[in-house]
Amino acid sequence: MRTRFAPAPTGCLHLGHVVNAFHVWGLARRAGGEVLLRIEGHDRQRSRREYEAALLDDLDWLGFRPDILSTDAFRAGRCEGRQSDRDAIYRQAVDDLQSRGLLYACDCPRRQLDSAPYPGTCRDRGLPIIDGVGWRVRLGESSEHFVDGRLGWQTQRPSSQCGDMLIRDRRDNWTYQFAVTIDDWD
Repeated sequence: MRTRFAPAPTGCLHLGHVVNAFHVWGLARRAGGEVLLRIEGHDRQRSRREYEAALLDDLDWLGFRPDILSTDAFRAGRCEGRQSDRDAIYRQAVDDLQSRGLLYACDCPRRQLDSAPYPGTCRDRGLPIIDGVGWRVRLGESSEHFVDGRLGWQTQRPSSQCGDMLIRDRRDNWTYQFAVTIDDWD
C-alpha cells in the first residue's frame, strides 16, 4: 500500500494537517505500506516557499518521516513531489488529451459559471488552446464504478455532476482535480 500526505503551501501547518498526518502515517504503518510526501503547490498565486519551508520543518519536528521523497529532497531544490516542478508531466498528459480530441479552450468568465454542471458553452467554439484561457476536458456520458473504503460500492456520472472538467485556469495554474489525478496515477 502507498498513500500520500499532501499539504498545500498556502499557509502554515494547522491542526487539521496534523490530524490528517496521524491518519495517513497510521494507515500506512498498519498496512505495512509507505507514505509519499507531495507539496500541492499548483496554485502559483497563493503558494509560498516560506510556507513550504515551515511545513517541512513542522513535519520534521513532529516526527513524520516520509518513506518516499524526504523533507530534505524538497529542501534540495527541484523535486518531483512538488506540483510546481511537474509542469512537463502535466503537459504530457495534455498532449495525450489533445491528440484524442478531448481538450478545448474556454473563455467563460467565472461569474457566468455559477451553476453546476458546466453547460459546455465553449465546447464547440474552436478557441485556440493558449495561455490566458481555461482548458477543459470533454467528459463523456459514462458511469464510473468504484469501491469507497468507507461507503462501499459507488457509481458516479462525472459529466452530470460537474460537466467538462477545467484542468488549467486562465491564470495558467493547473487545477487541483487535474494535478492530483496525474500525480496519483504517476
